[in-house]
Amino acid sequence: MYEGSFAGTAMTLADYMKQYSNAEFEILTEGYSECSTIYSGWIRQEDKEPVSGILNIYNTGEIIYRIDT
Repeated sequence: MYEGSFAGTAMTLADYMKQYSNAEFEILTEGYSECSTIYSGWIRQEDKEPVSGILNIYNTGEIIYRIDT
């Protein structure tokens, strides 16, 4: 079991996109439940060590996957 304190911040997606406009979010896992989608993975920025991140989305409608072939 891991123990420790949380040293990050929670923010809206709009705030994240402003603050980390040059970052990439590499999704490693995704999960779905009745009204939410959760992505977890690495946040990568040039010349910095990657850090872990979690994106929680509350869904109010259908989820539609579009796959280009």
